[in-house]
Amino acid sequence: MIRTVLVVKEMLRAFVALLMLMAVLVSSIVLIPLSTTTIVNRNQHLKLEGTLTVLAVIGEGVNVKGVPLRLSMKVTRGEGNIFLSLKSLTSEDFQASVKLAILIGTMVAGKDYSSYDYYMELEPYVGSISGPSAGAAIATLVVALLNGLSINESIAITGVILPDITIGPVGGLLAKIKAAGRAGVKVAIVPSGQLIIKDPITNTTTNVMSVAKKYGLKVKEASNLYEVLKILGGKYGYLGNTSTITLKPSSIPEFRESVMRWINEFNKTYVELLNKVHTELNLCKDETLCKIANKIIKESRERFNDAFKEFHKNELYASVSDLFSAIISLTTAYWLLKGCIEGWGILSTLVNNVSSKVSTILSTFRSITRELNNANSISINKLSLGVEVLKRIHEANITLSMALSKYRNIMYENISSILNLIEDLSYAYWRADSALKWYELFIVIRSSNEPYIELSTLKRVVELLTYYSKVTLDYMRTLIRVHNTYIIDLYKLIDEASKLLRTNPIYSLSLNMDAIARISALLSASYSVNMTKKALTLRAISLNLAYNALSKGFKPLVTLTYIERGDSLLKQDPYLSIYFYDLALTNTMWYLMLIQAMGKEFGTSSIMQLYQRINNAALVTALLTLTALIAGFIIGYNYCRRACRRV
Repeated sequence: MIRTVLVVKEMLRAFVALLMLMAVLVSSIVLIPLSTTTIVNRNQHLKLEGTLTVLAVIGEGVNVKGVPLRLSMKVTRGEGNIFLSLKSLTSEDFQASVKLAILIGTMVAGKDYSSYDYYMELEPYVGSISGPSAGAAIATLVVALLNGLSINESIAITGVILPDITIGPVGGLLAKIKAAGRAGVKVAIVPSGQLIIKDPITNTTTNVMSVAKKYGLKVKEASNLYEVLKILGGKYGYLGNTSTITLKPSSIPEFRESVMRWINEFNKTYVELLNKVHTELNLCKDETLCKIANKIIKESRERFNDAFKEFHKNELYASVSDLFSAIISLTTAYWLLKGCIEGWGILSTLVNNVSSKVSTILSTFRSITRELNNANSISINKLSLGVEVLKRIHEANITLSMALSKYRNIMYENISSILNLIEDLSYAYWRADSALKWYELFIVIRSSNEPYIELSTLKRVVELLTYYSKVTLDYMRTLIRVHNTYIIDLYKLIDEASKLLRTNPIYSLSLNMDAIARISALLSASYSVNMTKKALTLRAISLNLAYNALSKGFKPLVTLTYIERGDSLLKQDPYLSIYFYDLALTNTMWYLMLIQAMGKEFGTSSIMQLYQRINNAALVTALLTLTALIAGFIIGYNYCRRACRRV
């Protein structure tokens, strides 16, 4: 009996010792997943490699020949450096397309461009590589490597990548398809709208699908990078058909209330201005000026009628935009007639009125930038509205500056120059007014369950955006090869944004977004076979991004207003609709980047990572506990058996 008690005591001591040992082991193991040492070491040795077939051409005119090239890429941890193999000489436009393609690829993949280095090579040696048609393939390969998407070696791609993620047309497509067929390629992904090729010399047309069929080659069209990835089996939140998506800015209560007030105010202003214009028209004796004024009045009535139709279709932002245009036209007609009757000296009154209005909004500018730049974190919805206000203030201020320059050098005998001056002053006045209206919305908009952006994160992303703007503009310059006033103004805009990067990142963000939208629209229009089709493609991408934003708690109000405006202009001016869709796309894309940037690797937040590590630690703890209990039971059982035998 005594021995039995001693055995039990010894068993209990052994079991307690095992439990204490288990506790020490568990407590040390629990801390391991919370340490970043293992993760950092693993990331430092990151090395991703892949290949993809790119379709290219060599030669010119009748001597053009298709060549399938092997695109090899390696991605490692780094600082955003790009290394190109020098086996083949590369042109300026090719180098610019490589930079842009890699930037777009990392954005679509949801990764931080500046966290990696990129090593790229094209084989075999072909002497010289030029042109941007490898851009779509490069962007695709970057996404595939960073997101672990496998690419079948029998697939080849050709297409120009554009800043708005769309794919532009390429030259020599027929030669490329023949080369792909001879090389054993099974699927060729080509830009949309190029299946019928017209020979400029013989004026004959060729069906690309018919040629591809002879080689057993399938040809698939893609209008944007998301469609390429879909063909490859990837899913990136792109919904494809947007016909069932009904997102309206008027569905946001604060906006609907504000825009209804704007419409009422503009209606009242329009009627008052129209009466004044008719009074001046009756007094005007200059037949030429009367004709010009009547033409402007007619245009304003057309815009007013458009606004009326849009209002009844519940397209409230499109309605207020057309009322805005109608009022600018009437203001122009009024001051033109007033100058004719009272003398052009009256223009000094207009200049003073506009200058006073713009001065008012400059105080608003200081108020917004002070509020947003001094905050530790900013609501994404407040940020997007603040950036929109700053964009309008900038437009009003720049337009006024140009008008003042014209005013100082005005030639009163030149009616065209007078008209141009009055148009600029009228636009500056009402653009300033619209900035004040959007500022009211900025004040009343409510923040709820939405992402907040830390100022440090904002600065980091705006720095990337500034680099992206420069690369995009350089890319456009190599493609269009025109150095006109428009391009010079864009360089000035981006240079100003770059200078503001440290002192005023919010304003820098506003200027960069505007610049990218303008560049994207110009490139999209320049590289479009069908402008309306291109506009609809951009509309689909914009809506998909807006839908994605909503799922992340971000109300893309500004995006939805631009989409609605693009819709209203689609039939009468496809190029202008492209610009508005690009504005919508740019807004959403970069705000989504900001949301992603709040987590490590532009994806998972640090809190979520910590939560996952704790979960992992809990799982390890549970397994160790179970193992220790089982081991304790087995050891205790065996010890007990031996002890009992001795008894």
